[in-house]
Amino acid sequence: MVLTKEKNLSILKKCAQCSENKSLLAFHSKGKDGYNSRCKSCISISKKQKYQQVKKQKSQKNTPALSNYRDISQFSFKEYSASHNINSEEVISNFLKIFIESVTHV
Repeated sequence: MVLTKEKNLSILKKCAQCSENKSLLAFHSKGKDGYNSRCKSCISISKKQKYQQVKKQKSQKNTPALSNYRDISQFSFKEYSASHNINSEEVISNFLKIFIESVTHV
């Protein structure tokens, strides 16, 4: 039986997560009876917890790799430029020359 919001707002429904009886206003429209099985507050709490968990996992996973990559790339550039007697201004000026030539030939 599908319940309509207008007629049955005084009906109580039991939340599947917190087991509290709440008005239908506390549930999103969805599910077998037309409403979600968990109340809005329980869904909100679980989404916030999941967000924090994923955020923590991503920060632990990516930070060492990124910092390691930055260290390696910085070291590699310094090592390459020292062994080839190149300074960063020369690299930038050469890049700009090549870029300007490619733009003007188009």
